Amino acid sequence: MYRFLHILLLFVFTLGVRAQEACSQEEQAKADAFYYDAMNERLKGNHAEAFQLFTHALAVNPNHVGANYGMSSYYHVLGSDEKAGEALKTAADHDAGNYWVKHALVQLYVSEDKTDEAIRQLEDMAASYPQNSNILFMLEELYQRKPDYQKVIETLDRIELLEGKNEEISTEKYRIYIQMNDKEKAFAEMRELADEYPNDLRYKARIGDLYLDSGETEKAYEVYQQLQQEDSTNVNVLLSLAHYYETTHQDSLYQQNLMRIVTNTSLPEESRMRLMQTIAAQNLFGQQGNDTTKVMGLFDKILQQPQENNNMAELYVRYMISSNVSTSKVKPVLQRMLDTDPEADIARNQLLSYAIDADDDKEVMRLCKTAVDYASENPVYYYYLSVAYLRNKRYNEAIDANRKGLAKTDSKSNLDMIVNMYTIMGDCYHYTGRNARAFECYDSCLLYKPNDVLVLNNYAYYLSLEKRELEKAERMASKAIELEKDNATYIDTYAWVLFQQQKYAEAKVYIDQVLNIVGKEPDKDDATLIEHAGDIYSQCGFKDKALEYWKQAQGLGVKSKTLERKIKKKKYIE
Repeated sequence: MYRFLHILLLFVFTLGVRAQEACSQEEQAKADAFYYDAMNERLKGNHAEAFQLFTHALAVNPNHVGANYGMSSYYHVLGSDEKAGEALKTAADHDAGNYWVKHALVQLYVSEDKTDEAIRQLEDMAASYPQNSNILFMLEELYQRKPDYQKVIETLDRIELLEGKNEEISTEKYRIYIQMNDKEKAFAEMRELADEYPNDLRYKARIGDLYLDSGETEKAYEVYQQLQQEDSTNVNVLLSLAHYYETTHQDSLYQQNLMRIVTNTSLPEESRMRLMQTIAAQNLFGQQGNDTTKVMGLFDKILQQPQENNNMAELYVRYMISSNVSTSKVKPVLQRMLDTDPEADIARNQLLSYAIDADDDKEVMRLCKTAVDYASENPVYYYYLSVAYLRNKRYNEAIDANRKGLAKTDSKSNLDMIVNMYTIMGDCYHYTGRNARAFECYDSCLLYKPNDVLVLNNYAYYLSLEKRELEKAERMASKAIELEKDNATYIDTYAWVLFQQQKYAEAKVYIDQVLNIVGKEPDKDDATLIEHAGDIYSQCGFKDKALEYWKQAQGLGVKSKTLERKIKKKKYIE
């Protein structure tokens, strides 16, 4: 872009430097030299040097056209639009015939919302360059901005004289006449278009639309009926007729016509999409309320036809979700999308969300397995697959899924997901008796997330069960209860680590906290905590209380021969 601009400037001002005033030949030559050196530096990208050289040129000749033009762009970049405007005005005043200088001045005025100044410059340019339709198009746009519709029409007429009658200009004139509420001229413009393009029924249909908008429904219907005789499948005619039925409250005919339109094989896919987007939006946000049955009927009818892609199905899904349609109706459309394109992650992710919410591990496995079988690079599918495997005690498969998933992660991957994948692997290794590997995974977790309270707790507890690295276990368990002070499970872990270190009195302090949180009516999830209370009380010399806790743990569901022996012998047994 810069290179094009610089070449354009060089071309313009090779001519422009000749139009100088009140300057000796020697001064002019010196200013020109600075100017050309500035342009060379600018083309090289040395903008600081170019700025200085332009400044030197203007010091010699303040009216130098090229230097003023060049400086104007720098002033604009520096945020000094006032100086940029002054420089451009100076350039324009001293080279009145320079098209590009005036064009730049117009652009500056437009950027500053100085519409009247821009229009005055363009009108002057239009007088100087009467054959240049680009100037007229810019003028027409600015007249609309004011708005000055009469000037817009006059300008469009001038363009039409230069370029001849064409669809774009006539359509724009028609639109402006409608805004001017001059329906007679709008009718006339559309009739001229209809005569110019007799095989394009859009323009004849618009004549019917004009009648309809004017409240002349009978005349509108006559036009539509005549057009239907010419082409009963023409989409533009069908759309106009549908609007007629809607306006005259003939709902049944309106729906029938919509169905004919959306299933019309001659309707371009893009047009069908736009139409359904409009219908869906009107039903969702319109004043008449959302009639999901009718809209879904249209979508279903469309999807019975062969589809080039999933765009329509995706729109249908978005509509149903926005309309709070039951998931049982959304799922088949999502599955259709996935069947059409096995890599359609939008559909898969929505189905996966439904499966996770429903705790449907079988469906989670099916969706994620399909994704990873297609060599998906998204580690999320491996993660959810491993979760489902873990929940179903398929530990080795969970480990394998996480290994592959971790290989797909990078610096942009979700940190919590990476930590959870290592956690799951660690748990699975622990459940399968491979604690050394489990501890490696937990170390990896804490490397990524040192304050992951669940990992800190589990890691500490598993170490305590093996009576290894108990000081490390104590540090981790202590950190866990610092992070969550009222979590009975985490406090129990810390008490149990202290117990394994034979710090029985300290262990009792913490297990009492656990008992206080659990209360007088613990449930089966608290059974292990209650058994630990019995063990700790026993080693502290409270035999009767220990026996009471052991029996309570047994009643809550703990089934182990070790617990039976403790109760029978009334003492702690490892």
